[in-house]
Amino acid sequence: MIFFRFICLFLLIFVLEGVSAQEKNEVQKPLQESVKSPTIDNSSTWVAHLIRDKNVNQRISDLLIKEGTIPVTMIFKDQKFRPLVQIPIEFARPGWSVFIQEKFLAPISDQPGSYKLFAYLNDRVNEVEIVVRGPKKEIERERVYIVSPDAQEYKIVSPWDALRLGLGSALISYKQTGYNSYQAWTGVLAVQFHSPEEKSKFGLISDLSMTALTVSSSNGLSPQLLQFNGDIIYFFHWSPNSRWRKQALVGLDYFTMLSNGAPFGFKDLVTPEVGGRARYIVNEKEDIIFELRYSPLSGISNFKERGYIVSYSRSWLLPNLHRVEAGIRLLDFTYQSNPNITASAQTLSLLLSYSL
Repeated sequence: MIFFRFICLFLLIFVLEGVSAQEKNEVQKPLQESVKSPTIDNSSTWVAHLIRDKNVNQRISDLLIKEGTIPVTMIFKDQKFRPLVQIPIEFARPGWSVFIQEKFLAPISDQPGSYKLFAYLNDRVNEVEIVVRGPKKEIERERVYIVSPDAQEYKIVSPWDALRLGLGSALISYKQTGYNSYQAWTGVLAVQFHSPEEKSKFGLISDLSMTALTVSSSNGLSPQLLQFNGDIIYFFHWSPNSRWRKQALVGLDYFTMLSNGAPFGFKDLVTPEVGGRARYIVNEKEDIIFELRYSPLSGISNFKERGYIVSYSRSWLLPNLHRVEAGIRLLDFTYQSNPNITASAQTLSLLLSYSL
């Protein structure tokens, strides 16, 4: 029991250290492209900050750009939603032209000297090069930066995109009054469904996992564990400048042991569960997820009969727009079938899952 609690504490420290390291390793990336006039929604999802060089000698004279906060909107392009900014520019030199990333920028037809720059964001810090060219081939350049902590693309998802299949391995430790302790190393099969984060404040999350194919055990037996968690999710409101996405979970937990001839075990434990889930956006392709669930087996204040699950995982978006997730999961359940018999089960699992 002490070992499993130590592992839980270690996981929490590892998560916090990993997040801190990611913050320190941020790098600048250029914008992928600029666009002329996309159709965009007026509702802003995030905000960005436009920054010019403080040294006026590094700026283009007569070029007026509004610095400070600008809205980031999401548009549908290439079968996914992409973050986009719109930046008004004023440049009224007669005979001069404006170019963005070497692409000509046409002025607004009814406002000579006024331009609108549309650009997709790829990372937290995005660099844009503005070039102006005169009638005698004069050239001036300026680099501006657009900072947006939440810049990432979102693919249009169907229910199948939220479904994942997982394979892994688990260490099992089981104790029951009147029997010797049982330890085993087994495989794990899992099916997971997680509602994507959309405009709705509520969603669903369910996890079905089962140990299988015992590799080794302490007494030659091979009982297996089967668990199903079904929860309603509440998506908390998140700040546009925050990388954290937080959720509350409320639902049911079903836990049982398939004894396979073993003279010990338990059957059909159904309990309520509450918990929380936090997702940290590392960049547009990588997330870190931390999750905690608690199940009171006989009253909310009876901590002698309880179960909890702690998990930590990292998720990556692949070039084919599917996601792969690798994680570690700690489970600890203690149950008293009557005043004289107590059973406890602990598992430590490693799982690799892939979205369909």
